Amino acid sequence: MKSNRLNIALALTFLLALLGGSPQPALTAKTLKIVTSTTDFAAIAKEIGKDRVEAFCPFKGYQEPELWVEEVFPSWMLKAAKADLYIRIGLMSDVWADVLIEGSRNKKIFPGEAGYVDASVGIEVLDVPTTKVDRAQGEIHLQGNPHYLLDPLNAKMVADNILQGLLRVSPEDGEYFRANAEDFKARIDQAMQRWQEAARPLQGAKFVSYHETWTYLARRFGFKVVGYCEPKPGVPP
Repeated sequence: MKSNRLNIALALTFLLALLGGSPQPALTAKTLKIVTSTTDFAAIAKEIGKDRVEAFCPFKGYQEPELWVEEVFPSWMLKAAKADLYIRIGLMSDVWADVLIEGSRNKKIFPGEAGYVDASVGIEVLDVPTTKVDRAQGEIHLQGNPHYLLDPLNAKMVADNILQGLLRVSPEDGEYFRANAEDFKARIDQAMQRWQEAARPLQGAKFVSYHETWTYLARRFGFKVVGYCEPKPGVPP
């Protein structure tokens, strides 16, 4: 009996040698580290990358990154220093992100590098000033309204921008990321049918807004913003 077990063991050893050696544990996919300017981008990045990404945003969902004028904390820079990808709002709205990116000393996420994503690329930007602008007019966005994700369909463009960034830093995961991005965009299209029907009573309705935030939502769902509580953008009433 011992002789039979020994012969089987020797035969298995010989077979493994022919096949290239001992069996190796399955390789686990690298987890990409992503830092974003908003929780929305972190959520979309997770939809595309799923278990192959970790996403960090320094803000909570109820905070407004556009209005952040406090210091950029060292803990944020440490996160960015280890990031494979940085996703920002763009349109000169998250200017603090310039300090964060530079302070990270992580050249992979510098503008123009593979790990830098401006989520606004390709968006049809609204409220772009057509006349001379100065500070006396309040908080005017020189490159247009940065609240483009309030049109749900713009999430598809943002997803494409994030996808391209992920493909640059991890091309070996391309098939996985592309499939997830297509699934995400398909679910947006399906949900739009429900949202359009739910918003039908709003078509033509007139609203007063606190800040010039809702332009994209109003255009998509057909209501009208006729005034603002702020006397000038960014100036409290």
